[in-house]
Amino acid sequence: MHASLNHTRSLIGKLRQRLRTYAWRQELGLALLASSLWWLFSYALDAVLHLPAPVRVLHTLVLVLLPAWFLVHRLRRHLGRIPDEVGLAVLAERGQPGNTDLLVTAVQLGSAAGESDLAYAAIAQQAESRAQALAIDAMVDGQPARRALLRGLIAAGALACILGFTRPTADIFVARMLGANIPWPQKTHLDIEIPGRADRMFVEREGDRLHVRVARGSDVPILIRAEGKIPDRVFVAFDHGHQSVVESGGSALFRTQLRSVQQDVVFHAEGGDDRDSLPEVFVEVLDPPDVADLAFRVIPPAYSGLPERFERATDIQVLAQSEVHLFVLPDPADVTGSVRILPDGGTQALAATPFPTAEGDPLPGLGMTLKAESSMRLTFELKSDQGLLNPDPGLYAISVIEDRRPTLTLVAPSRVDTEVVVGGLLPLRVRAQDDFGLTPLRYSLKNPQADDAVVLAGSLELAALPDGEQPEEGGVAGLAHQRFEVSDFLTDGASSEGQVFTLQVEVDDNREPALQTARTAPIRVRVLTGDEYLRKLESRLAQAGETAGKLGVQLERVRGTLAAAQTVLQDDPGSGDALELSDALFDVQRLAGDGRQLARDLAGLAENLLYARIDPRADGILAAMDGFMALESTRAFHPEPWRTLAQDYATGRFGQADLAGDLLELVGLALQLSEGDAPAIGSALENSDGAPAAEALALAYLETQNTARTIEALQTRLGEWDNFQSVLTLTRDIIKRQRNLHERTRKFAKDQ
Repeated sequence: MHASLNHTRSLIGKLRQRLRTYAWRQELGLALLASSLWWLFSYALDAVLHLPAPVRVLHTLVLVLLPAWFLVHRLRRHLGRIPDEVGLAVLAERGQPGNTDLLVTAVQLGSAAGESDLAYAAIAQQAESRAQALAIDAMVDGQPARRALLRGLIAAGALACILGFTRPTADIFVARMLGANIPWPQKTHLDIEIPGRADRMFVEREGDRLHVRVARGSDVPILIRAEGKIPDRVFVAFDHGHQSVVESGGSALFRTQLRSVQQDVVFHAEGGDDRDSLPEVFVEVLDPPDVADLAFRVIPPAYSGLPERFERATDIQVLAQSEVHLFVLPDPADVTGSVRILPDGGTQALAATPFPTAEGDPLPGLGMTLKAESSMRLTFELKSDQGLLNPDPGLYAISVIEDRRPTLTLVAPSRVDTEVVVGGLLPLRVRAQDDFGLTPLRYSLKNPQADDAVVLAGSLELAALPDGEQPEEGGVAGLAHQRFEVSDFLTDGASSEGQVFTLQVEVDDNREPALQTARTAPIRVRVLTGDEYLRKLESRLAQAGETAGKLGVQLERVRGTLAAAQTVLQDDPGSGDALELSDALFDVQRLAGDGRQLARDLAGLAENLLYARIDPRADGILAAMDGFMALESTRAFHPEPWRTLAQDYATGRFGQADLAGDLLELVGLALQLSEGDAPAIGSALENSDGAPAAEALALAYLETQNTARTIEALQTRLGEWDNFQSVLTLTRDIIKRQRNLHERTRKFAKDQ
């Protein structure tokens, strides 16, 4: 090219240099951007995931190769694509206003034209002028290269700032990227504690290893303490691969437990960035000591007379004050132990004691002796040679049965207020019962008008109860019987009428060391005159007459029901199945019950009259009655003895009595009603299902006629008694008025 193209050559050279500069800027910026981003990516990834060494080496290689790829491969490719002088000339004029391709023509002709070529010279001159007018900045846009370089510089600057602010970790990262195996500093640190009672669990710590020894079946509490960055949850990872999630609830403590461990287990905690599996916990399961068998030898107190017994049970019952020998068979045998006595008996040590067996050869065991004062609960705490306690002490019961206070039942007198007559008898019948033994009964008759001075006192021997009346709950029971002459406790026969005494009976059992005493309620005994007694007897017989009248009304209602039923059967013989006789049967049962109550009342009156000895011709009846009443152990009314007594009197066995005989006949009639006639009606009605309805009704109605005759006889005898008593009362009043008139006349004569 000729010298005349100096400006053109210079312009093309500058353009070539500008393209090279832009290529370097762009690739350098991209290399810085990619390297910085990859550096930050590797930094963050390694900080979070703690990448292993092979992965870190791979990241380092990428970090080295990435800028090399931009600076070598891409830059060489870009530099190789820069055009030659013709292409640069085209590039210089492209996009310029008034583009005439002068530069391209001058460059292309310059290589072939000579020095004297006038046409070329003109073109060259125009090209030079054109080259001087062109601006290099308008030919190539350098903005992308500058932006790429700016991005790369910004990324590099950001990386430098980040590395500067995180200098300690950045140094670790650089070292790790260069192949060093330096661990990242942990943000979360987990530690494991095994809390619990020292006598239930043994924990040994050696560095980052915890050795826990527990009894089989125990619960192992786990406390995980987090420091630094507190994770939302941690994982308890076991050696067999299982994981358990533990939530914190917002605190630095994570609590959980292994329930009822049965075998050895190894575990550690993981959470946050703590993945080092430390500390490691090894739980060793041991067989704890336990109560294999339990036995008791019970020695009851001597006064009870109970035999010594041996029981192999968990709960026993013993009598209070018993001596209890306790035997425990532990498993294993070489253990020590104590027993805790609840609720407030404290703790006692168990001593080495042979455990008795059925085979006769005792086994090594533990034991103690205690006195059974009150019910208690026992728990056994056994300790092995390793210091391990039994996880389940158990709960065993010794129920103490108290020796109950003896009981006294006053059979006669049966009323708190009883009445006697001068010259009569006061019967006393008492039933006593106790668990194990009784002393003789004691009685006392006191005069409350003389500061409770004792008038009569003594003891009563217990006789055995009649056959079939022994107490079902066992123990000792008996019956005492005594008759007192009223004259024996009267100080003045004439002035004793109206006096009041109190009778009381008491008894002790044989309990040791302190006896227990039972007493009856005080019985008020009032002494009456014969006249006053007869007036009271008359009033009570009048009430009995009213009761007999009510019985007649009840019987008439039954007869009316049966008569109506018979009428229905006569009109419609096939309606027997539809008859409803339950009301009639209920009325009959009520008639029998009311009749028995009347018989009981009349028997009570007869008993009182006989003991009052107002009828001097009734001694035989009194002796017979007192004989069977002495065997009565309750206040219940037994009809048969009275029915037999009435029948014997009717046959003349006791001769002819006066008032007592009349009362006994009334008792016999009442018993005939309650025990014979009324049940016969009921039996006929109850058997109506097994017999034709007409025959059953006829039989029941026939029995009502017999019952009506009995009630009529009873009402007649009570009416005769009432008339007799009216005559006696009128005669008694006449005599009393005559006596008063005689006294007034004598006093008037004396005053005159």
